[in-house]
Amino acid sequence: MVENFTVSGVGVVEHGRIHTLFTAMFSHQSFTHLLVNCVTLYFFGAEAAVLLGARRFLNLYFAGGLASSLGCVAWPYLAPTLRIPASYRVSKYTVALGASGALNAIVAWSIFMFPARMVYIYMILPVPAALVG
Repeated sequence: MVENFTVSGVGVVEHGRIHTLFTAMFSHQSFTHLLVNCVTLYFFGAEAAVLLGARRFLNLYFAGGLASSLGCVAWPYLAPTLRIPASYRVSKYTVALGASGALNAIVAWSIFMFPARMVYIYMILPVPAALVG
């Protein structure tokens, strides 16, 4: 599971597991992780899918997921060259997984399209979407 459904710098760069840039979007750390992603997809993705259409929605979703995976792969190699403080660095062995990167692309699209829409923080506190993003 770790070798084929999580993404890491060492996995992609040193072992050539390029497929994990894609497969990591479909694995989750825990049931809670999966549940939170499903709830986010339900509240933000349903409308986005209708407004964008299936093809553009999937393009946005997978572009966000791939960008997130690429960021996870690149960060351990880039951070030292950019003189990023050690507390913000991660090892090239650190793995990432989940659909959060893909979902962040959907949420960002929604915020850009409807900045005045009210969203609820923890399903309690109403805040304009532009302040959340």
